[in-house]
Formats: sequence, C-alpha cells, structure tokens
Amino acid sequence: MRAEEIGLHKNPFSDLPDPRFTYRHNSFQAVCADLLYARLSERPGLTLITGAEGAGKTTLLEVLMSERTSADRYHSISGHRRLTFEAVLEQTAKAFGLTDAETDIATAFGDNMKAVAAFLLQPNREGGKVILMIDRAETLSEEVLRKLAELSRLAKGEGKLLQIVLAVTLTRGQLPPVFRAVRDAIAFESQLEPLGPEEVAFYIQHRLGVAGLEGNLPFSAEAIAEVSRFSWGLPATPRRCWM
Repeated sequence: MRAEEIGLHKNPFSDLPDPRFTYRHNSFQAVCADLLYARLSERPGLTLITGAEGAGKTTLLEVLMSERTSADRYHSISGHRRLTFEAVLEQTAKAFGLTDAETDIATAFGDNMKAVAAFLLQPNREGGKVILMIDRAETLSEEVLRKLAELSRLAKGEGKLLQIVLAVTLTRGQLPPVFRAVRDAIAFESQLEPLGPEEVAFYIQHRLGVAGLEGNLPFSAEAIAEVSRFSWGLPATPRRCWM
C-alpha cells in the first residue's frame, strides 16, 4: 500500500529518525523514567538499556538526544566490533567542542585521567551532566567495555562526572557473555519490552496519524492482530511489513 493512496503526506514507517513518530508505550515511558532517575543519581557506573533486536532502543536514544536540557552535554555513538576506546574518546571530545590540545589530552585518557576529569567538571558546575550514549554496545570488545567501566567511575566528591548509557541487544533474553567482565560496574539496568497486542494497534494508529491519516485505520482488526502476532510486538517489524 502506498502512502498517498490513504491520504498520507509522508511515509509513516520510514527508517529516518523523527521523534514525532515515536509511540511512547508503557515500557518506553518506564525506561525513560529509569534513565532520568539514573541521570539524577550520583551513583557511579554504567547504565544499560536492554531489549530484543528491533525493540526500539535506538529510537529511545534519539528521543533522549532531542529532549536534552540546555545544561546537559550529550554524545551518541553507534558501536561496532572495531571501535576502540581511543576512538570513543576522540569522537566524544570533538563532539563536545574541545580544542585540538584538549582532544589530545582526552585521547590519552589512560595516562592522564585528571585531565579528562577537569573537562567533565565544567557541565557539572553548571548544573548539567555529560552523557555518553553508545548504541549496539553488544558489539564492543571486552577491553573497550572495561575502560568504559573505569571511565564511568570518575567522580568528584559525592557526584559522578559522567553518565555512560549503553544500549544492548539481549541474546536469548540474557546479556551477551562479554558483559560478565563489567557486571560489577553496572549501576542501573532497564529493559525495553515489546508492545502488547493492543499497543501494536495504537502504535500503527499513532504513526499513520502523524503522517496525515484522518479517521480510522484502513486495516481490519484481524490484520492488526496478525501484525501483532507476526512482529512479536517489536516496533521495527510493522515498518518492514509496510515496506
């Protein structure tokens, strides 16, 4: 079915990020609340968002980026197997607008932790937080995870200097084995659950409405139920059905 055939002005299930299309189902809101609690907490350590492939973890990170406060400093990275810890620091330093000299210092984190801490103190003095988010964190090496865990423990007095949020795809409902190495460094963990059967209908209705649909859904209840069954409640699957 083409979008214009039912009066839509754009593709309701495009893969391009657009926060307007985000359907904030119950689990989505619960994870957002958990992340807000983790942000406000001064407990050092890693924050994990877990869920099945296609559950909407990337979308949730995009929403967090779009709704950050002016005092907060966010940076988001997509993880992959060849990503090094030095590359994480270099990308983050550049995203935060550090000078070349400061970037060199940040990249040399292993030799000069105090220099990185000095940079991280600035937003905290202004009432904000430095938040590093890494999507597809299940692809990271054990070495990178260990160094991120060390970085997440940086603190000044009673407060942490940096919040590191890792979005992780579960393997058969469990954390990938590589995370055993940093289990003690995980301070917060929140799981993004699939949509319930009724939520699938609301999800489709929401996206079609944002795209311009007026009136009822152009699909039967049986068709929606079949999408729910086929998708296992994972938001990415209805997008594939549309395409």
